[in-house]
Amino acid sequence: MKPAALTLIYFAALIVSPLVAESSGQMRLVTLGGPATEIVYALGSGDQIVAADSSSLYPEPAQALPKVGYVSAVGAEGLLSEEPDLIIATSRFGPPAVVERIEASAIPLLTVESPHNEATLEEAIGEIGAALGKEEVAADLWNRIAADLEAAMEKAGASGAPSVVFLLGNSGSALAAGRDTQGAGILSLAGGRNLFDDYTGYKPVSEEALLLADPAFIFIGDHGSIGDEDPQSRLESLGLGRLAAATGAEVRLLDLGKYLSFGPRTGQAALRLAELLSEGGE
Repeated sequence: MKPAALTLIYFAALIVSPLVAESSGQMRLVTLGGPATEIVYALGSGDQIVAADSSSLYPEPAQALPKVGYVSAVGAEGLLSEEPDLIIATSRFGPPAVVERIEASAIPLLTVESPHNEATLEEAIGEIGAALGKEEVAADLWNRIAADLEAAMEKAGASGAPSVVFLLGNSGSALAAGRDTQGAGILSLAGGRNLFDDYTGYKPVSEEALLLADPAFIFIGDHGSIGDEDPQSRLESLGLGRLAAATGAEVRLLDLGKYLSFGPRTGQAALRLAELLSEGGE
């Protein structure tokens, strides 16, 4: 749920943005958070984005946009200098002092909950679509995603729910995805059974705890900078070198940009992951 202040700003955006579009022909948008940026592009309004945060790397044109800092560490001056008519941000937008400054300004701010499951993704697409006056386009986009998610669950249902864990980390330290994380979210959408759903967020996990959990699949987040590193080498770098052999688990590196974007690509990502889980890899 949005705080009351952000809710008021959200409705202000719905009122102001059509007026701005009517007077100037095109709004100047700043998007903060990869999912927000991807959704705006998928709705056909990417040409209105004048700046984004540094996590906004997809689709490719987003990489060339001026950057105003990371989504949770945005610089107020850089953001305001872009003179946006509307700022569209995920709830990771920060720091708090910058959020307060924007709220106190005359710039409309739409903050959507950072998507991490089916419900929050549908809500984000609907709210952004409404703010841009593209409700029908947003509905069509969601219907396509929902069809892929349904196909993923059908694929998963044919093979049961394999036990899975999703890990992040480096330099001998691993974090396992618990509830309300994008890692757990994509596992659920693909029909996997997260072995660490008894807590919220990401928490450190030892090799002993993972051995006791005895997963069938181990997924490790990959930022795309690992090159040709194989999954076993990555396990060893996390201090989990015995895990695969001891459990017989299949270990895969998952591209974080593709599988944990929780934007318009989520349906296809869930379907690909469900196929991997049901077939035991290719």
